[in-house]
Amino acid sequence: MVLEPTSPAGTASSPEAETPFFAGVYMPAAHSEVDVRFNDVDWKGLLRRETVEIVRDDVDMLKVSEGQPLDYVLGKDAEGRRYVAVLLKLLSIATADRTTQYYAVSRLKGVLSQSPEKYSRLFLSQDGAPLDPAPLLRALRVGDAAVQGVASICLALLYIHLGDGSDCEPLVSWICEQLTGGRGSSVGVRVAVGALSVLLRADGARAVFARRGGVAQLANLLRMQGGDGANAQLLYALCFCLWSLSLSEEGAYNKDFQACGAVPTLVEQVAAAPAEKVVRVALATLRNLSRGAINAFNEEMIACGLPRTLDNLRARKWGDPDVITDLDELAASLQRNYRDLTTLEAYTQEVRSGRLRWGVVHTERFWRENARATEADDFALIRALIGLLRSEDETVVAIACYDLGEFVRFYPTGKAILKHLGAKPTVMALVEHANPEVRRQALQCVSKLMVNKWEFVR
Repeated sequence: MVLEPTSPAGTASSPEAETPFFAGVYMPAAHSEVDVRFNDVDWKGLLRRETVEIVRDDVDMLKVSEGQPLDYVLGKDAEGRRYVAVLLKLLSIATADRTTQYYAVSRLKGVLSQSPEKYSRLFLSQDGAPLDPAPLLRALRVGDAAVQGVASICLALLYIHLGDGSDCEPLVSWICEQLTGGRGSSVGVRVAVGALSVLLRADGARAVFARRGGVAQLANLLRMQGGDGANAQLLYALCFCLWSLSLSEEGAYNKDFQACGAVPTLVEQVAAAPAEKVVRVALATLRNLSRGAINAFNEEMIACGLPRTLDNLRARKWGDPDVITDLDELAASLQRNYRDLTTLEAYTQEVRSGRLRWGVVHTERFWRENARATEADDFALIRALIGLLRSEDETVVAIACYDLGEFVRFYPTGKAILKHLGAKPTVMALVEHANPEVRRQALQCVSKLMVNKWEFVR
């Protein structure tokens, strides 16, 4: 499979061809088209403004351009720069006029749709001064979802075609606000991910986003999608962004992937197989990680049961033959590095992934045999468990409560250690959790913390 960062949309025969795209890029279907005509704008009102930012010659130029092919309008450098400059000026003053915002941003979209490589230079001043992103950034703050969707992708295209993307901090800041402030598949999240899928084509932009904790934000959002009603296109876009980050030279962000438990989340997407395009890009991401960090990531994939999943998927029929190639390559890589994990190693991998699920490593027998082993690295496993008490996954929280309670039972000074690490107040607060299973496990954990001499209880 060839997944190029310059063409994420796939081919005409792929599922992506059925979804609206701007310059080959995913945008939320409900917010991808902005259709406002010249006559819809209140030009008389704009011309009456005392500040007179827009003059009659500007309006006449825009009116004439409406009836001409855009290639002709942009053909002469000076005229093309003036056309873009007027639209940016119009966008900067239309802070409350939605119709004018729609008009300006849709025409700017038209310029970059023609050819971002060719026409992005029109956004620079005649002497080549750097892009002033203020009008488009202001549209992100005051525009509705449709305006934000187009403005954010315009900015992303400009940042990566007018440089290496390293100066994109203002756009990344806005994107991160949407990713952390939204939940699940909210409109703000979908719009931000659409712009991000463009921006992460550039190495410089990937570095900026990664410094803001971008890998973890994407992995968390991917975990929040689920069920039969999950938006396959959003799943694809999230996986595509993670794939873009996995491309970085020498595994620059591999530690970020490992720290946030991205691998189990990607494996879950492959196992769930919500759509072929999602499986394809999730597999490609896992393949990149497998190549870059054999020991760390391959063991984690094996612990998540990926080899068996790959065997099941290889028996299916796929429309894209490259999926089979990826399945075979990844299966071969895991087989070369396969070894049977001890139960403690399997438990360690599960805790590091942040994806706890009931099984043989969450039992009395496991803790009786392995409680003392958790003292390694200054009780790193116990510290990680305490951190998982704040997980958004209620199953993870319930299991973490159970495991901490068993640690108290079977480690001689477990009670004192949990108190020293500050776990007790967090567990006690969970006794009133809305989820009944979390409440039950938290109450049992608190009860174990209250017992002074386990030898009289066991």
